[in-house]
Amino acid sequence: MGFPVRGFFLLGAILAAFAGANAAELKEARVTQIIRDVKLLPNAAPARPAVVNDPVRDGTAVRTGIESRTELIFSDATLARLGANTIFSFTEGTRNLELTDGAMLLRVPKNAGGAKINTAAVTAAITGTTAMLEFHKNSYVKFIVLEGTGRIFLPSHLGESVLVHAGQMLIAKPDAKNLPNPVDVDIRQIRKTSRLIRGFGKMGSENLIAQTEAAQDEERAEGELYETNLAIYGGGTSIILNDQEHIQETQIAAEQNPSPPPVVPPVVPSEFGPPATITSPNPYPLGSDTQINTDPTIVSNGTTNYGKIYRDTPTDGTRSRWFFGATKTFDSASGFDTPNRAVFDLNNIAVFKFQNLQLISDPSISTANGGTTRLGLVGVDGITSGPPGGNLTFAGLDSVLLATQNGSIVLGSGISFQNIQNLFFYARGDNVALNLGSPISASTNLLLNSVGTVQVNGNVTVDSFNAFSNGDFLQGTGIVTAQDVTINSIGGNVAFDLSRFANLAGGGGTITLNANGSLTIIPNGSDPTTRTSITANAGTIDFNSSSLFHFNFSNSDFVTLSAGAGGIQAPNVEFIGPNLTLRSDSDINLFDTKLPSVKGQPIFSGLIGANGSIFVNGDIQTAVLTAGGDISDGGIIFARDISAGGNISAHRIITAGGSINASGNISTGSGPIELRSGSGAPSGNLTAGGDLFAGGGIFSGGAPTAITVGGNLSAPGLVAGTVSVGGEMKIANITGTSVSAVAANTITAGSILMVDAPAFFPNFLGSSDQNGVTPPDFTLTTGSLTSVGPRIPVINTNGTSAFSNPNSNPGSGGLITLNILGAGLMVGPQGDLSSITSNGGNFNFGGAYGGGNGGTINITAAGPITIDSPIEATSGRVLDGTRTAGNGGAIALNSLNDAVAINSRLQASSADPAITTARRRSANGGNITLRSGKPSGVAINISNTGELLSL
Repeated sequence: MGFPVRGFFLLGAILAAFAGANAAELKEARVTQIIRDVKLLPNAAPARPAVVNDPVRDGTAVRTGIESRTELIFSDATLARLGANTIFSFTEGTRNLELTDGAMLLRVPKNAGGAKINTAAVTAAITGTTAMLEFHKNSYVKFIVLEGTGRIFLPSHLGESVLVHAGQMLIAKPDAKNLPNPVDVDIRQIRKTSRLIRGFGKMGSENLIAQTEAAQDEERAEGELYETNLAIYGGGTSIILNDQEHIQETQIAAEQNPSPPPVVPPVVPSEFGPPATITSPNPYPLGSDTQINTDPTIVSNGTTNYGKIYRDTPTDGTRSRWFFGATKTFDSASGFDTPNRAVFDLNNIAVFKFQNLQLISDPSISTANGGTTRLGLVGVDGITSGPPGGNLTFAGLDSVLLATQNGSIVLGSGISFQNIQNLFFYARGDNVALNLGSPISASTNLLLNSVGTVQVNGNVTVDSFNAFSNGDFLQGTGIVTAQDVTINSIGGNVAFDLSRFANLAGGGGTITLNANGSLTIIPNGSDPTTRTSITANAGTIDFNSSSLFHFNFSNSDFVTLSAGAGGIQAPNVEFIGPNLTLRSDSDINLFDTKLPSVKGQPIFSGLIGANGSIFVNGDIQTAVLTAGGDISDGGIIFARDISAGGNISAHRIITAGGSINASGNISTGSGPIELRSGSGAPSGNLTAGGDLFAGGGIFSGGAPTAITVGGNLSAPGLVAGTVSVGGEMKIANITGTSVSAVAANTITAGSILMVDAPAFFPNFLGSSDQNGVTPPDFTLTTGSLTSVGPRIPVINTNGTSAFSNPNSNPGSGGLITLNILGAGLMVGPQGDLSSITSNGGNFNFGGAYGGGNGGTINITAAGPITIDSPIEATSGRVLDGTRTAGNGGAIALNSLNDAVAINSRLQASSADPAITTARRRSANGGNITLRSGKPSGVAINISNTGELLSL
């Protein structure tokens, strides 16, 4: 050291960590103490946490994490203690220990033989000794003997070794070709401060170490040893000159007694461990006169400061704790603490930490000496920009992190960033802001993370734009051009200006938006978006548009918007395009939606669903429309399936291949309700828990469509398979639409009112095989049937006629069942029905003579049955001569409580005279049955105008 008397080192917190090893033939060690993160690394198995009493054998390494320690004891009482960030192993059956990285304390008992500690730089050999050894790549090797003696060898230089006695330390470069002489070190101070001694139990050599301390006390008292100006503070990485008086005394002594001083190498801090804050200058100006070496050192204005390397979570612990000293919820939520990040790898990164950082121009970068290509710059209180400014490239790096520990990042337009593959801004702390006014171009990934707000006021051109904040994402003035855009505010609102996020020249790309609060989408006119997809989730989604906005996404694969309790508010937005999904926990308010169509038929896709109600000014086109509350539409609803927990109202409602369901009322004003078939699916069902009002009628593909109404049904006509009405079924001109027939196979209603309605028919398709068709059964059940003219409806279930094909047969008459449960029935010009017919279809000339039979008519009424017009169920007409064809039908009238009056013709078979060209000549007679449950008086009355024809 260049002193005539020996000096010793004061160690405030000795070394960054320590380690230990064993002697005699080493077969197995046991873990006897664990502090924090200690893992075992078997060769053929994944790493696992160590537990006390775990065996450690050949092939298993021991690794400690940040601020972690452990103790191992071998079977011969050899003791090894490992400090933080240390990797240690041994070879079974030898006395060889391997210190791959880190620091250790090794105590070998006097009777246990010798031991060797191998590192990549030196080998230490001890026998019956307690020693400490620290080794890190690209740093200095330190060897201290607490008691006994040890020898340091340079394995690559035969014969180069130095004997180190108790109370001495040797420091050497890893690539040294010669070893310096050892220097004295204060053992008492080491024993008081070392974490490899404090916090552990007895190691068995305390008395011997006390002898070393006593010997040093004696030398100090005799003036042979004093506290020099060389001291090792903190983690044992920096040697500092701090005692001016002794410096002067030493200089005088050196002049009087010149002698070659031993070489004391400059001690470079370890590259591992949490970074210390560079407090001066404040702010630290990072610019063109700054040289950053990622090995890691930083030089500015002739001053060198040191950074650290964060390796990975298993080695260095939780990332945020290492970077910032503590972990916050946001560090986990943002993914900063994710051990192996997919988008921005924060492992093996060189980190420099400043009190405040100011970016003023582009620094020089070097990755020599094995330096990493990832750089992290941390400003504890904040990061700003300043003059002279210019373009920052950080040439040679692929990833740059700019982070604050507890402050904002505010960067102006005076600087810009270019050609940085991965650029990450991380504003951390309470009430902070990330305000990016600096242009960014030619980057692959841009990450903007902030515990507070994020605002982009500079133009950005990147492949991937990703903003993640706890606060708001604010509307900015910058234009962002990115293939993929992701904005996520987990605790605030997002303002997304479509005009600030440009379409890509070639189209494509994605937009993903998430807000815990409100997402405000600011329109950009009517230009179609060319994004492949747009996805948004927020408590409230609000389109901020005072005039009609045509949101055209016809070129997109899909658009999905999902809102919470605030709903989707887009009353001035027309959504144009396929695969639109709108979901809301509350209401949805739209102008209209339009799907692509073919020949006027929309190509169904997407879904519009609200737990609340849906309000639309214009038309709705979607595959699925569903609401927990009401659906209210001022135009046409055209969907595959429609359902509401409340009411459904629109000018017109159309489904294709699906159903309409409402727990409340369904109303279409003057428009119809149409249930069409679609995409191979038959028409669906129509269900209203309340009333059904279809001003333009109800039309479907027939069976199997079912109309079910809990209340009243009002329509000018309907076509269905089955109709069930809990209240009144009213067929009338209710909105100026002319009245049409009722085509259904089964009708059940509390009561039926027909106003100027022409007919009831069964609902069936025409022939598919060149034969006539027999209609399906027609059943009407009601409390009462009332008709008001001028038109009185008929019931007609006649079979259809034969085709001209000679082999074609006509259809037969169908089955009619009328059940009037609370009243009577009158059939006549002023009655409830004007006539009832179920005749067979007509035969062709000279053709086949199958089919054409008369049908069956069964009428049951609680009250009187009066027949003032003909009821027919006879065979079909024959066109050629006197041949007979078709069987007669059957007519049955049953009044449960009153009389049956026949004032017209009941005809179940025919024998028309030859005078007519087309006449009915039944091959077999029919049947007529009359029943009355009237308890007294005339029960069945056939007047002089009545006829029963069944022979």
